[in-house]
Amino acid sequence: MIKQYNKIKAFKIFNNLEKFLNYVEELYNVENWIISDLPYQERVEKLKNKQYFNDVKNDFNSKKLLNKHLSNNQLVSFFDTMQLMYYIINDLYDNNTHLNYDFKIIMEYVIPGNEKERVDYIITFRNQLLLIEFSRANNFKEIKKIEKEKMQQVTMYKERIAKNISDSIKIIPITYIYLPSNENNKNYERNIEYNKNKINEIVSIIYKLVKNAIPNAIDELNKINEQEYNKYYDTNYFDNDEYYYDKNGKKRKRTLF
Repeated sequence: MIKQYNKIKAFKIFNNLEKFLNYVEELYNVENWIISDLPYQERVEKLKNKQYFNDVKNDFNSKKLLNKHLSNNQLVSFFDTMQLMYYIINDLYDNNTHLNYDFKIIMEYVIPGNEKERVDYIITFRNQLLLIEFSRANNFKEIKKIEKEKMQQVTMYKERIAKNISDSIKIIPITYIYLPSNENNKNYERNIEYNKNKINEIVSIIYKLVKNAIPNAIDELNKINEQEYNKYYDTNYFDNDEYYYDKNGKKRKRTLF
């Protein structure tokens, strides 16, 4: 039975990496989405009659997460960041399929006690929370300033969450300041390369998160048995079919499992 997290106030909660990927793929053509440098209002005009655009808007507003409805401009940004998050999660899934169910993904998490404050995305892995805040810069010159502001914001979110959860939970705040990538932008190729590098940077951070997380008890039991299994069949321990040498160099008669 899949555990439900219905007490968490958020737009969406995914019980594993694959569920998030499936949701995005079924929602819209994510790989053909363009993070355009056009003004948001012009982008809204192109999208406002799209079924997926209105489906997400209605779904979000029906949950009453905010004290006001989600604006169309916010929704365009929502799809921009969903594409970037999709590439991050897709990389994780491709290289860590065996850990699929250890990950949980939360979209638009509302900070308890303040409906105006939301974390764009939270990735959980065992005893660790990764808070991710996105923001768009129009050019490279803006990145540093926006990154500083966003880091202050997500660090504040971290502190507010930390007050209400166990000290054993580690919280890591990060930012992803992205650039538009459409063909009208003069730095088109450079922007795309920058966005890809940021995706790789965040994936690397998540790999460290995985490495530093507490182990699952079942995994530890499996590791013990795996070591015993490998030792038993390691040809270095055998001199024929009937005898083998243990780790202390003693010759022992092989027995069946």
